Amino acid sequence: MNIYLQITISIVTLFLSAYLAYYFGIQSIRSKEKDEKKKKLRKLLYHLLIVRKTSSDKLNFKKD
Repeated sequence: MNIYLQITISIVTLFLSAYLAYYFGIQSIRSKEKDEKKKKLRKLLYHLLIVRKTSSDKLNFKKD
């Protein structure tokens, strides 16, 4: 009976460790994706700010 308990505990431990490795792998990928989205958003906002400022400068120049 003792050997069956050891085998069962080993199998449960194996599956638990595999699940935890999978879970933390997924979390790592998600955090990287969020970082990439933030970088893209910052670039887009910066670009829009430059385009708007440039357009504004052109309009101000024409008024003078």
